[in-house]
Amino acid sequence: MKTIKNFFVLLCLSGSLKAQTQTFKTVQPEMMQHELQILKAALITLHPGTYRYETPASIDSVFAVFDRREAKPMSQNRYFILTGQLLTHIHCGHTYTNYWNQPKVISNALFSKTCLPLLFRMIGRQMIITDNLSDSKKIKPGDELVAINGIPVKRIVDSLITVSQSDGLHGLPRKLDNISVEPLDADTSNYNLFDIYFPLFFPQNFDTDHYRLKLKAFNGGMYEDQVKSLSRTARLTTYNRRFGVLPVHEKDWSLKFLNEQTVCFTIGDFETWEWKADYHKYLDSIFTVLNQKKVQNLIVDIRGNGGGDDAARDEVFSYLTDKPFGCDDPMHRRIRFLVIPDTLLPYLKTWDKSFKEPKDPNRYKKLPGGWYENKADSLGACVPVQPKPNHFQGRLFLLTDGRNSSTTFTLAKMFRMAHAGEIIGETTGGNQQGINGGQFFFLYLPESKIEVDIPLIWGAYTGNKADTGLQPDIAVSITAASVSRNDDAVLDFVLNQIATGK
Repeated sequence: MKTIKNFFVLLCLSGSLKAQTQTFKTVQPEMMQHELQILKAALITLHPGTYRYETPASIDSVFAVFDRREAKPMSQNRYFILTGQLLTHIHCGHTYTNYWNQPKVISNALFSKTCLPLLFRMIGRQMIITDNLSDSKKIKPGDELVAINGIPVKRIVDSLITVSQSDGLHGLPRKLDNISVEPLDADTSNYNLFDIYFPLFFPQNFDTDHYRLKLKAFNGGMYEDQVKSLSRTARLTTYNRRFGVLPVHEKDWSLKFLNEQTVCFTIGDFETWEWKADYHKYLDSIFTVLNQKKVQNLIVDIRGNGGGDDAARDEVFSYLTDKPFGCDDPMHRRIRFLVIPDTLLPYLKTWDKSFKEPKDPNRYKKLPGGWYENKADSLGACVPVQPKPNHFQGRLFLLTDGRNSSTTFTLAKMFRMAHAGEIIGETTGGNQQGINGGQFFFLYLPESKIEVDIPLIWGAYTGNKADTGLQPDIAVSITAASVSRNDDAVLDFVLNQIATGK
């Protein structure tokens, strides 16, 4: 029943595009249906998560619906949207039309060159302004966006959520969080769901020069305003001028002494391959200083951190625990295939050609459900990671939110397993039943050139795990009130815990 309801919503939203101004080229049914066959074959043959939350019959039903939708010519933006909507039925946070990997022919045609001059955070289904980058003096942090160019925000959110990815069946908070446009999303090396899909669902906003806004002031009352759009470069320049240079790459790791006994260590991402410095030396110097100064409280803030390098995660955690880790609830690496069909090979790219090589069947055992596991891995010979000699010895807090969905989800899981300290904030993304990732194929559909990320490894955990992210020890959420006051409700809560000895 749930699947049928989702189809109905999807078809209604797709149908609504007919009323929009057509500014994109037309795509023919033969091309779409050929690519649909390739995409289905790739997901069924290669993806370890296709049948984790759906049966073969339900996946066939999903593709049958999309096959019917693609039986008539449609605009290029609508085809891109339908592809994104289809992929959400895999219930995998790493399976999507990756904005970073789209070729120029797609990004030039489908990525709007202008964007909304506001940053906002989704609080529930409300768009709450956090940063005003426009010339308007009316718009304040904490105000709620109600409509954009005459389109109710409710309709916008209902549309965008159909292309928003998450892990498992209970990922609505993560889907909503994906719609937020936060400061790191404004960096020109980043993309976000809202910038990409809002102008595709509602093409009158594509390359527009202004937005008519309807807002609700935090202190009450509705008002309207009109603001000029910004290019992505101008948005970043404006942010840097008004709020200070946005910290990216190694600069989004920062250490701040809140007082002599309490320090906040912020880790913006684990994309350490973009660093120019050696993060190993940086970490060692940090914890040497913390121990020398006998700091009693360390707050590790990973909010907004979507993930990156697992090795960097392990290096960080080796300074946060006094116990060997990684083997209390080890991850089991499961794959879906041993040999890639020749018919798919021409459409697959990756960074390591060994991913394409046939695997020795003598080294793998087949598991119920059709997965394969390396026999050496299944023997349970787990080698734990050792803590650093100068690991932190005081009280620890880990601040989390819904964007912690990959490497940072597993960091929170290790933190919980090791009883390293208290987790404060919001439920993470990811999934306690394990997430798909590790290795990827980049599937380029042959005629449209749309790229789809396909993870190859299911990092599975044994036992009866919940189909959710990781809940914090104490839940504290950002509110419109705290945004309006420019307060960090989560950090303030932790500091109060420390000050009152709780």
